[in-house]
Amino acid sequence: MSRERLEASGYIMSGEYYRIPKLLHIETYEGDLLSMLGQAYFFMGKFEQAYETYQKLYFNPNVCSERLCNKAPEEYDPLGKTIFEVLELSNGKHLMDILPEYTNMDFEYLQSIETSDEQYEEYKEFVSLRNYYENTFDKNDKTDFYMFFNKLKEMEESQNVKEVAKSYFFEGEIWFSGGDFKKAFACYLEAAKTEVSKALYYGYAGNMLMKETQKNEDNLFLRIPASILTSRAIDLDYNNAKWHFNEGFILASLGKIFSVNGQINKAFIKSAIHEMKVAQYVLRSDQLQLRKEVEKGLHILQNAYF
Repeated sequence: MSRERLEASGYIMSGEYYRIPKLLHIETYEGDLLSMLGQAYFFMGKFEQAYETYQKLYFNPNVCSERLCNKAPEEYDPLGKTIFEVLELSNGKHLMDILPEYTNMDFEYLQSIETSDEQYEEYKEFVSLRNYYENTFDKNDKTDFYMFFNKLKEMEESQNVKEVAKSYFFEGEIWFSGGDFKKAFACYLEAAKTEVSKALYYGYAGNMLMKETQKNEDNLFLRIPASILTSRAIDLDYNNAKWHFNEGFILASLGKIFSVNGQINKAFIKSAIHEMKVAQYVLRSDQLQLRKEVEKGLHILQNAYF
């Protein structure tokens, strides 16, 4: 057995899935390595990469292994087959189809910075604009509301991509403040699809899906698309502690959904702990409130794991 196989098997046994992608590569055509890599991505919450890996494993005719070529993938990797079906059924596949692909330039994009009071400049712009219309026009006949939406429509028709995306974000904030998480999610997602390099919009869209599943538990598997969006926010803005904190929260909830024999799934919990530790590491000194939330979340997860 090769060194990579031995090390990857050890990391799977210890639940240290986040180490496996550094060891194995999706460029491989060896079925057993792809199987381990797909499993690692899944339990890390990297569902886009997991789906891509399993697609290659099951449908690429070049995939082979000396020991496995005579077997169908579902025979030697039944867990992988189940994972692939979950990704197909969770709406994750649909989301992956409509999200734009990254380019190298996306990772050099100037991102929004969360302030010490856990707000963003875009939100402050929204509040300022909303207050202007509330203070200028009559509230009784809702003129202020209609004029505000007219302004958003004007922004939406702009030739400036950032203005268009911001119009969707502002509308999302309106629906969010009214408790309509579905409509807020649709607006944030539209903003992300418009200004494709901006982590903020992916992060907000993922957070809205989480809030919707907390409000309505009919489709808990929507937490997989929530993780896909939050992972994109992390990819684009790795040093933003909030995205790691949110992802840790999502992964912890998936640990309950994908319980094993009635016990919490520790693979997801370990990945959640990893995200919380990254959040703790990248926190700025002035983010005192978020630091409290991260430390509290990390303490709860470590108790659940150990």
